[in-house]
Amino acid sequence: MRPRLYASERPFKILEALGARHGFLVINLLSLFRHREAVDGPLFRYEDMHHTAKGADVFAEGVFTGLREHRLVTCAG
Repeated sequence: MRPRLYASERPFKILEALGARHGFLVINLLSLFRHREAVDGPLFRYEDMHHTAKGADVFAEGVFTGLREHRLVTCAG
């Protein structure tokens, strides 16, 4: 695995299908990461696949937004 976003959407579509089939929520952050990387710069460490501090912020924002959109958290943020 390289330190960048996936070029393919296939793994994300597979996970979404799995969630739909088994009834669990999947919050797909791929489009958010693609957009924010273009705006905020690198979101993954150069030497591995882990997030930078900015990437961790984007991840947290995306998960919180997804949970709020599905009414799984009650705070306004």
